[in-house]
Amino acid sequence: MQESTVDNTDLALIKALERTPDATWEALASVLSLDASTVKRRWKRMHEAGLAWVSCYPFISASYAGAMLEVRCESGTT
Repeated sequence: MQESTVDNTDLALIKALERTPDATWEALASVLSLDASTVKRRWKRMHEAGLAWVSCYPFISASYAGAMLEVRCESGTT
């Protein structure tokens, strides 16, 4: 059974992805003081549990790019 909660490290990963959604696992690991495989494993767990995902939609202009990070949580929780 997969864990369906996030801890402070997961929240730090989410915040880092909000700032730089195209960052590599290595870059995120450096910022979070973790190993890249740990960052990847944590993201995979949250993603597979349906707790977090990244979607990207093209803009009309080719000179801009964008991404949206959405995280689901229960009412009254962080």
